[in-house]
Amino acid sequence: MSRAGPSLLVLFFSALFLLFPAPAESELWVCERSDGSTMFTNQAPTQAGCSPYTIRSELGYFQRAAEPLVVKQGAPAPPEPKVLAQTATPPIAINIIVSAPPPTPPSIE
Repeated sequence: MSRAGPSLLVLFFSALFLLFPAPAESELWVCERSDGSTMFTNQAPTQAGCSPYTIRSELGYFQRAAEPLVVKQGAPAPPEPKVLAQTATPPIAINIIVSAPPPTPPSIE
């Protein structure tokens, strides 16, 4: 086989596959159960309350308002005073006593 053989073979099968339509996606059904839950299935519905499910994007887009909203600015309200709750246990008091260093021992001569 020449060097062009494998690439021509790939090109031939690629063109051959383009002639056949892609397989259709399977149908998806959404059914509301009697307990209020939702069931998704790809089988033909056998119960009432089933409808075909359409695949859609969950992205949402916002439309601009016709008129921009007017923001009214007033004086800011003072913050409410916070009330400190009394604890059931008394606070702990720590006493620190600082004393002079101990005397130096007498020198021995």
